[in-house]
Amino acid sequence: MESEDQGRKRINGLSNGKMNYWDIFRKDVSENEKEKASGATDTLLRVLKVVAYLVFFFLVFGGSIVTKASLQILTNEFNKENKSRFSTNLAKDAIAYYLLFILTIPDAVKLLLSFFRFVFGKRALPTIAQMVVMVVKECLHMFCLGIIVFLVMPKLNSIEVCAFLAGMPLVPSILHTISYRRKCTKRFCKQILNILSILLQAAAVCAVPLYKSFKDQITTEETFWMIFSSVLVSVRWFETYFKYSSTSRVFKTLFAYENRIETHCASTLVTSFCRLLLIIVLFPTYFAQNIHRPEIAFEMKPELHIECSISQLNSTRCTHYADPSLMTPFLVHFFVCMGLYYAAVLATKVCMDRICFCVALALGAPVYVGIIVISRVTDNWISNTFIKDVDNMDLYVMVAIFVIAWLSQLWICRHIWYSPHNRLTFEYKLFVLPHYCSPIADISLLHSRRIVSGTTESKKYEESIPTKVYICATMWHENRTEMKQIMKTLFRLDMDQAAREIAKYEVKVPTNRSLFGSKLDKDAINRDYYKFEAHILFDDAMETIEGKREPNEFVKQLMEIVTEAGTDVYKIPINMLPPDKVVTPYGGRLNYTLPGENKLVVHLKDKDKIRHKKRWSQIMYMYYLLGYKLVEKEISSPLDEDFESASSLFQALPKDIVQQVVF
Repeated sequence: MESEDQGRKRINGLSNGKMNYWDIFRKDVSENEKEKASGATDTLLRVLKVVAYLVFFFLVFGGSIVTKASLQILTNEFNKENKSRFSTNLAKDAIAYYLLFILTIPDAVKLLLSFFRFVFGKRALPTIAQMVVMVVKECLHMFCLGIIVFLVMPKLNSIEVCAFLAGMPLVPSILHTISYRRKCTKRFCKQILNILSILLQAAAVCAVPLYKSFKDQITTEETFWMIFSSVLVSVRWFETYFKYSSTSRVFKTLFAYENRIETHCASTLVTSFCRLLLIIVLFPTYFAQNIHRPEIAFEMKPELHIECSISQLNSTRCTHYADPSLMTPFLVHFFVCMGLYYAAVLATKVCMDRICFCVALALGAPVYVGIIVISRVTDNWISNTFIKDVDNMDLYVMVAIFVIAWLSQLWICRHIWYSPHNRLTFEYKLFVLPHYCSPIADISLLHSRRIVSGTTESKKYEESIPTKVYICATMWHENRTEMKQIMKTLFRLDMDQAAREIAKYEVKVPTNRSLFGSKLDKDAINRDYYKFEAHILFDDAMETIEGKREPNEFVKQLMEIVTEAGTDVYKIPINMLPPDKVVTPYGGRLNYTLPGENKLVVHLKDKDKIRHKKRWSQIMYMYYLLGYKLVEKEISSPLDEDFESASSLFQALPKDIVQQVVF
């Protein structure tokens, strides 16, 4: 590494036209250039992070609005066609099929995914009692969704639908209040608010249908189905709020909490099939009676959508064909709903959930209602489509009901704002139901978010077992530059890991104060703490010298470079202890201890002991690191084994790329 004076002389020599050709390709970078590059990288990362926040936020926030609007357009058209008097109304049949597709596509996707996972993955089966309970719960949810989509939503305008859906989580609020038993003044106040939320939810559930019934806009039967579907559709989310569901012996027996992950594929496969079968049976017999076959319902006329003779103009014996433009809201709902779900899940996994999940989903419904109310000021497409022929008094009453139900719902699902989780956590640890419900995608995501991820016992094990990173690289006949590149990368990791270990166990500072100028507080250091172990797999590393198999010149070159690379990284002369030399069945092994007390293992392959073209390095990855280091180790309990396996990461390190450790 050149000094500042040497670098200044070299730069002055170049500027004066005196070019030192032997020095023109120096790869050492000055500290100023490193700081500039680091600053540019930090700025780029901040910009990318802001862009990611904006993309996720608008996908979730905009998706919650667009899915509501597109579904409302279809249900409004379905209600309009129900009131028509055409003898053959193919437009109504086509809209009914679109609504059916919205209900069934998520379950069809779940069915296919579960089938492939069951065939090629885990095949554990739940008990008969557990399967019966899950099938009944899922089929009840599908039946209530069918009632909401085909019978309830066509009778309501957009504001009434939002008020009705906001009061839906009545059962979760009751279960959450029952399981909330802590004796404290603050807890008592929260319990009062829980009880108040139950009353507000019950009032919202009953207010919309009773108000419509009082206005003679719906029948008594329709009032009953509205209340029935709104209450029972939320039973599916009881696992989120009922804290004793994972500890009660009865619930463990009926819902298989001990082996939920293992039996998930089989249970989802059966429940998805039963849900699809139920809706397919009820669709032509109850929800859309006397419906035509799909090939007839989607038959289009090129110009006119109504076909009748002159003698039939004053009668009802006409055929009304479907409008091709009705496919647009269906396709919009389908793609936007999938984007909403996957963006919400991904934002939660990467810890962007405060803005891109909580705020986006919480504000979606009120902004949607606000847009519709404001559009009523002038005559435009929004007001004519969503709240046409609605009295001001009815509008204000429904807005008031919606605001009350929305505030109550925010209190019920307040856990979404402070549920802690690690980055890139598995989806089943974040959501009780790791799949989306298309007609009510935003509400389903809010109430499927887990309150606590894991039990107290599992948290204790997770905290006691740190992340272990295995760095793997393959060498053959590399030159000094390539060897030095990879060794400097390993020393940088060693320095970073040692600093984190000191910060975790030895430094006593407040948790909100920066450590070592790293822009990270102690909590962040502890959260990202890891251990690492480096393995270099050296191909063709032996040669015969005086009848003995010894390391060749490339291995000796690597041994020389180790100390040199460490000195370049640590900026002080270091004297590495000689490695421990071990004879192995495949050749030999050099065991180094880096300055940060991390292990560097160099595996030396002897081609006389290992057959050619057998992918020795990949075999070492799988059998030595995975098989021996993890599986064959003596582990105290199965839970320790599970967490240690889940906390172990493998990274294949390219030898020709410089990797920097960025805080």
